[in-house]
Order: sequence, then structure tokens, then C-alpha cells
Amino acid sequence: MKIRRLITILSALTLTCIAGCGKAGNMEAFTDVQAYRTAIDLDFEYLDETDPAICVDPPGTGNPEELKQEAFKAFEIINEARVSENLAQLRWDAKLETCSNIRAEELLSRFDHVCPDGRSWFLVAPDTVFGENIYKGKKSADKVMESWMNNPTDKKNFMCDYFTKAAISIYEDDKNVCYWAILFGADTIDVSFYDNVEPASVWILRDTDSNRHTSIWGTAMIKTDEPGKEYNAGIPKADDDKYLFRMIDDDEMYYETQIPELKSGWKLNLHKQENALDPQLDVYDENGDLIQECSVFWAAL
Repeated sequence: MKIRRLITILSALTLTCIAGCGKAGNMEAFTDVQAYRTAIDLDFEYLDETDPAICVDPPGTGNPEELKQEAFKAFEIINEARVSENLAQLRWDAKLETCSNIRAEELLSRFDHVCPDGRSWFLVAPDTVFGENIYKGKKSADKVMESWMNNPTDKKNFMCDYFTKAAISIYEDDKNVCYWAILFGADTIDVSFYDNVEPASVWILRDTDSNRHTSIWGTAMIKTDEPGKEYNAGIPKADDDKYLFRMIDDDEMYYETQIPELKSGWKLNLHKQENALDPQLDVYDENGDLIQECSVFWAAL
């Protein structure tokens, strides 16, 4: 793969930040756009620009153990909320904690889903990070989560059903203002996709009622610019290995089918058979054996 400078990445959203005011002397800040990704583009090799550019002044003065206890307490509150909505609990992840430590400290220099050096939030660990929530203000986990969970944008990430792991870090400045960062991750499978029909935007989604009944899936998980070329992505894992295929090509034709089984290392090939009108999605395992031939519904939008 050729090394390319990353201008944008599939399934990442461009984000802005907004401050929410509390009582005088007790300002709180949140984000107003959801920071999340629906897939990881495995075709990109990132330039050697991964060293964190932390520009912190003044230095932090918080008690590390106290801050960690508040972070763990907030994590428990989040999981209690997820269980109340019939969602699986998140697992604490050590790699995400390393990244959230970096992001919490960076927030003092730039409170945004953009790092101080201008890189996007997920580039702190592009092969791992799927989502980020940030907060500025209080220290108490109970009070922070009461405010944080009531912010609709952040709650979407807290309650995202495909996130499976997370970690929270807190950085306190010398004015006792706390900067919180929670990073989310997902269990993924790596798949290859060949589009032999038309350049298109592609989504490979877990087969859930929610995904079946929505027509908005976020930014494309795979963007095929060259028919016949192999594209690779890491997508959130389905426990039952069942997925939905959705595609919109550049001619505004819509395609859909069900994928009865898909596992990591498998390949998908969308093509039209000779003398056949309707396209077909073939599923191959890691050995190149044909597993499924899926008929594809297609129609003009």
C-alpha cells in the first residue's frame, strides 16, 4: 500500500465544539456534533505523525488517584445507564485509557475534537478509536454524568450499541477545572470488498431491527472509486455473524441484500453475471471458497 497523507477517513465526521454555560464560576462545555466512526479504513497507512502534540500551560495539579476514582465511578454510571436501556456494558480497555490520557491533557490547549496539532481526534489511535466524548468543568462523577448524559450529542455515544469498550481520563488544571475525555472502541472484523458494478458508497451493517428500519447510516463505511479494486475495512462485529449490505452508486442506484454469514478475513464481491440484469453479492471465506451467493435488490432512488 502506498503511504498517503490523510485528508479524511471513511466514516469519520467533521466536528465542531460548543460551550454550554452553567452557573457563574462553574462553566461547563460539551460538543454539539457526535464524534464517532462506523468503520476503520484499513487501506490507509498513516504518516509518522502519531506523537501527541500536547501543549499544556499551566501544568495539571489534580490528585491522580482521586481523578482516576472519579473516572471509574463515571464508567460505572455509564454502564448502569446502558443496562437500563438493554445495552451491553462497556469493558474498560487499557489501550483506550492510554489514548484518553493523551486526549484529556490535550483538551487544556484545545477543547475540541481536533488535536492541538490539527489532527482529527481518532488519529490518537486510528486502528482502535471509534468514538470520543469530551467535557470541561466539574470533577464529581455524579455531577458530571448528570450534565453529560443530558447532552443529546454525547448520549448517542454513551448509548451506541456497537461500542463494546471504553476508557475515561480526567486532567485537572491549576484552577481546578477538569477536562474529561472518554474514548470508545468496538470489536471488529476485517473484510475485503470488490465492487465490479459502479463507483459507490457502501455500508456493511449488523443485521438488527434498528439497521433494517433506518435509511440513514452515516458516512460511507467504504467508498469505491475504482470498480474491480480491493477495498478493506474493519467493521463492528455482529455476535451472530449476520449483516446487511447497503450501497448507493454514483448514478443514484440503491442496492441491498442480507449477508447470512460474514467473518473476519472474508471477501465480498459485487458483480453482474453475464446476461443477468440483477447484481449478485458473492461471499468468500479466508481460503477463497465461495460461501454464499446473495441476490441483490436494486432500484433508482
